[in-house]
Amino acid sequence: MLILGVDPGINGGLFLAEDGKPKDLSVMPVTKDCVGFQKTAGRFKRDKEGNKVLKYKTEVDAKAVAKLLSTWDPGIVFMEKVHAFPGQGVTSMFSFGCSFGILRGVVAWLDCRLVLVEPKDWQGVILGPNGGDQDTKELSIKAAISMWPTVIFVKSPRSRKPHDGLCDAACLAAFGLRTSAN
Repeated sequence: MLILGVDPGINGGLFLAEDGKPKDLSVMPVTKDCVGFQKTAGRFKRDKEGNKVLKYKTEVDAKAVAKLLSTWDPGIVFMEKVHAFPGQGVTSMFSFGCSFGILRGVVAWLDCRLVLVEPKDWQGVILGPNGGDQDTKELSIKAAISMWPTVIFVKSPRSRKPHDGLCDAACLAAFGLRTSAN
């Protein structure tokens, strides 16, 4: 069975596993949409020629995700269940919620089984009971590399540092493999 781990958000990742082995992975496909013009102190920002400078917003690319997932055809999708915390910015949380909604919609449209997993649940199983006391991003990178030693968890061939979104997605897939086997 194909199990997909999804770390939602524009810096997230997708990790596909089959029969306990890595099959494929992808950083979250994103797109940039023009949302008007940049402003500074109530005035339009201008370039050297005096033209207004466009403002872009990055968001999850629903078409690219749908195309990718329809190619992969996962049986079960394990996606991190995200929610807002006090002190987080309204705009960033709205954007994050939109990404989460896009991913849920694509999964539903493809008729895949979706399991939403609280971060503390998958981290408790994959990172151990004391995982929440430490930097979970760093721990998930170490865990993903140790579970999937043949996989290179970088964003692009030029990157050197592991991509935490890909590593979280790999950990979610590992959680799915462990819990769906029971």
